[in-house]
Amino acid sequence: MGGQRQIKDTGILLEPQRLHMDELYEILNLAGLTNRINEIQQHLIHVAAAKTNSQSPHAA
Repeated sequence: MGGQRQIKDTGILLEPQRLHMDELYEILNLAGLTNRINEIQQHLIHVAAAKTNSQSPHAA
């Protein structure tokens, strides 16, 4: 909650904005999002490696 706390501590948010931010933070699954991003990155690495391997010249 580091970034959220820093923004809230500035005092620049109006109460409705602060409440909306609290609601959003509660519904976000940051660990799940991080895991999904990592899964997609690994998939992209495998796709890129497969494409690179398929384009490399084969020994005859």
